[in-house]
Amino acid sequence: MIQEPAPPLLFPDLRSNSFLQSVMSNQINSLVKLTVDEGEGFFEGLLLNGWLLQLVGRLVHLEKSVAQWTYHIMLYSQKEELRTAACDFWCTAVQLDVKDKEQPTGVQWFPNDSDLRTALEIYGFLLDVPPQGESGIVEAETLLEVVVLLSLDRKLEGLLLLLRETVQSVINYFTDEEWQGACQNVARSLACRVPKDLNCLRAVECIPRISPRANNFRAAVSHQLLLNCLDMVSNEEGILSCLIAINMLEKECDLFKMYIYLILTENWLLSTSVLEDKPLICEMWGVYLRHCTCQISHGDLRPYAARFGLKQLICFTRKPRNIDY
Repeated sequence: MIQEPAPPLLFPDLRSNSFLQSVMSNQINSLVKLTVDEGEGFFEGLLLNGWLLQLVGRLVHLEKSVAQWTYHIMLYSQKEELRTAACDFWCTAVQLDVKDKEQPTGVQWFPNDSDLRTALEIYGFLLDVPPQGESGIVEAETLLEVVVLLSLDRKLEGLLLLLRETVQSVINYFTDEEWQGACQNVARSLACRVPKDLNCLRAVECIPRISPRANNFRAAVSHQLLLNCLDMVSNEEGILSCLIAINMLEKECDLFKMYIYLILTENWLLSTSVLEDKPLICEMWGVYLRHCTCQISHGDLRPYAARFGLKQLICFTRKPRNIDY
């Protein structure tokens, strides 16, 4: 939902588009009698029926004015069918540029950091970051945080795979020295912004498991989310002590929250080598899993009881090698 007025787009730039000019000078225009003033409507028609994308692929060229216009339509048009068509246009145009190496589409313009930042602010994202140009690392941290937050939008569920790939790409941007601090900075910021509900799990699931850095980030985010969910806890031992102290036999116990805590704890402890490196944490993790097993039986009919029991069984089977609980 757009929260602020969209920035104006100067349409006269599109009127000078070479494709439009070629149509104007073509003999067929004597039949359709297209005028420059009708240029935007002409392009909207091409966009809606898919011909604009076909032309880009055939000409192997996407002019700056058309790229800017479709980008503006995709984000700010009041007509849903135009926004959808523009989104499909951009997704396909970028894929053509990547896949066809011999004849890549000559895309003359892509949105820069300023364009993306403006769009996010218009849609209501509050970016509490230093001024632009102060640090490329800070900009990368902000981008990483924003991509993870976008995964929480159910309207973007179809783009989850692309968002995961983007997360991995941004993670790879940092040097080894930069990543240690950036990982913790983004994790702490996300923990303050992600609601304490199922969105916690959605945020973690957006982070792939395909590299040590990604696993490290997944563990850091899960750890910070746990610290934020469990009040008055400040360290690793405190998290597990708090979880072990919860009496899940009580009818008032919210098993939905317990389910979230269990998955977050699993991602925190099993995504890195913390269990091998810290015997005390490993022992407390085993106590917590046994605690869950004893307090939630197979016949428990409370909501999320069955799912919780299955999840803790999976956690048992995923224990690190050479470690006994």
